[in-house]
Amino acid sequence: MKVAGQWRYVYRAIDQFGQVIDVFVSVRRDARAARRFFERAIGTTKVTPCEVVTDHAPTYRVVLEELLPAAWERRSGSGAREWVAPADLAEAGEVGVG
Repeated sequence: MKVAGQWRYVYRAIDQFGQVIDVFVSVRRDARAARRFFERAIGTTKVTPCEVVTDHAPTYRVVLEELLPAAWERRSGSGAREWVAPADLAEAGEVGVG
């Protein structure tokens, strides 16, 4: 999206109920920005996600393997890179863990 005529990348964390957990706007779409976003989103919820839905950006895989090695990354064709599912959904059988 453009902010004041400059391209910016928007990251959003949304829980299983559709509530926005965190929004992060970055000048760059790189591993550093992705790491900062995921750390903030996880810190906000105090819950480790079991599933993360992203678009096809290769930097997410590197960061997710480092921060959340047990989380399952599902890639969306719709450009989604925003949903973080809490681990308690896996226990309820509502979210698949890969």
